[in-house]
Amino acid sequence: MSLFDGIEKLITEHGSAAILRERLALAEAQHDAEVSGLTTQRDQLRTQLAEAKAKIEGLEADNARLQAERDEARNEVQRLGQIQSSRRTLPEEAEKILVLIANAQPAITKIQAVQHFQLTQVKGDYFCAHLHKRKLVRVFAKVGVGEICHVTSEGRDYLAKSELL
Repeated sequence: MSLFDGIEKLITEHGSAAILRERLALAEAQHDAEVSGLTTQRDQLRTQLAEAKAKIEGLEADNARLQAERDEARNEVQRLGQIQSSRRTLPEEAEKILVLIANAQPAITKIQAVQHFQLTQVKGDYFCAHLHKRKLVRVFAKVGVGEICHVTSEGRDYLAKSELL
């Protein structure tokens, strides 16, 4: 081996090491850049995840509050429906006749009450009988006039409780 062979070998090895070092530095820089980019992306995703979790918690709280309000509203509707149904135990036409009789001055006959609402005689008799059966009205026969209707104290109580007076 000659002296130049050793130097040539040294130069070749040294040159290859420099190239490898440059390549290694470039690969390390690319790796660092990728890691940095991935770290930034990871941090952004963590932030988005935290925001999404906070939003979910808020929506779940809103959902629970709205369900409670809905349940409360349903209970109120049911309660009001029960009050309304307990107040209104008469058919609507019978209530109208009762109000008319209560407000009539002078007294009104059964026929006048029925004709006022343009009911058939059969329907009118049915509703008046219903009122009489519940002791909400009294009917007196008056010669030459017909059957005169008067509201009883029970009838006035019914009208007051039903807020029809």
